[in-house]
Amino acid sequence: MHDFLEGVVPHVIKLVLTSLHREKIVGVQNVSVALAEFTFGQNDSSSKPAPISERLVLDGKLAGKAVEKWTLFRTLPFIIGDKIPKSNKTWQLFLCLREIGEIILAPTVSVSWVSYLDFLISSFLTDFRRLYPNNITPKVHYLLHYPRLIQEFGPPRAHWCMRYEAKHLYFKKVAERNCNFKNICASLTARNQFRQCWDWQSGGKFEKEKTSAVSPLKCQELRIAVQEKLTRSFGLTHSFPEEETFWTCTEVVVDTVKYSVGDCFTLDLYEDENPLFVKVTHIVNGRASWFIVAEFLITLAFEAHLHAYEVSPTANQIVFKPGEELDYHSLDCYELAGRQFITLVHRPYKAIA
Repeated sequence: MHDFLEGVVPHVIKLVLTSLHREKIVGVQNVSVALAEFTFGQNDSSSKPAPISERLVLDGKLAGKAVEKWTLFRTLPFIIGDKIPKSNKTWQLFLCLREIGEIILAPTVSVSWVSYLDFLISSFLTDFRRLYPNNITPKVHYLLHYPRLIQEFGPPRAHWCMRYEAKHLYFKKVAERNCNFKNICASLTARNQFRQCWDWQSGGKFEKEKTSAVSPLKCQELRIAVQEKLTRSFGLTHSFPEEETFWTCTEVVVDTVKYSVGDCFTLDLYEDENPLFVKVTHIVNGRASWFIVAEFLITLAFEAHLHAYEVSPTANQIVFKPGEELDYHSLDCYELAGRQFITLVHRPYKAIA
């Protein structure tokens, strides 16, 4: 996390924005205005990037947390991509690092990806040295070792320090507010034990399901195709009785995975590893079981200049249970000039049986 999200990513973003500013393609002030006016999706909005100032980019470092820098890195093509020529070498360097990040941060890395990752990193470092010979830092150099480390230890995400940082944040806040200068270790230990006791005793940490406000829903209110799919999901040979009531909500957490109406998920992969996306339209509970009703999104093409998949909604729907999707990370769909795009958090992997 420190090497990539807090080292390479902000360093490259700063260099890219500086180059675009000096080449008079996109000014930093224009980027700042576009960022402030950009509407982030319901998932990315929780890690909305910090504002960008011209002085900070040209003379200092990017502000914000690691996850905020990663969100900026993923969504920057949507913010300024339409203003940049496709032949721009600086932008091509940015897109190369974007592809590297999708593999490095993937929870599962295929063995076949390692050689391709090695090629991408070699190409990136070669171009980086040519474009920015005086800006090579140790963390940029460390990318060279990632393919070997992945072969030896597996995906870097399995042993990054993100979870430690999240746990450590609680102690930092307590230490700041406690104003204890005598025995801070004892104070932090006691507060942590009290907190864990409350979490375990209340059962909040171990709740299998959490929902937003639920409302009743008659099966007949759903589309006939959805009714038929629900019927098959329950293994019934006949339709539901008219008096049977389902329950619906806009958000549910099942086994720590959040599903919300409007979220997009990677349901499956085609043979050429193109993702099959779906968009949640209903969340239904019936007979003590949760079901996700979603519409298929046709993947029209991969827009390399934005590093995103162009999708189109369809009238076809699917019903699946939570956990049956290929990747549990929810995604946002962004609209640009009447076209809809989805950018991945990481490269999805499907095991071959």
